[in-house]
Amino acid sequence: MREGTEKFLTKAARAVATAERLLAEGAVDLAAGRAYYGMMYAAKALLNEKGVRHHTHAGVRAALEVHWTTPGALDRKFLLWLQEADARRRCDGVDHAGWVLDDVNRLVERAREFLTAALRHAGMAK
Repeated sequence: MREGTEKFLTKAARAVATAERLLAEGAVDLAAGRAYYGMMYAAKALLNEKGVRHHTHAGVRAALEVHWTTPGALDRKFLLWLQEADARRRCDGVDHAGWVLDDVNRLVERAREFLTAALRHAGMAK
């Protein structure tokens, strides 16, 4: 595993766990934001494994497509989920006020699955 990957995976796991806790507490808008960032950190971990770093969300999504989904190493659904969550995040603004409970439940489930896939590809899956 490359240096820095574990840091991104730890941040992803913390974001997803926080999203799950916030969702359980009824803070739907905050849970949406944490789930999105859980996926973003997982994507950054995957890119780091390829020696690629991007600082913008658009750069991360584009690089994920080139370095992970095009070669078929990662199911394309993860890229589509990240794109969908980002588009929704940008439409709803910083506070994610437009999210509803069913949407956020699905987003948190997807973030957990994305994290699991990233851990597996980084050789950290249990």
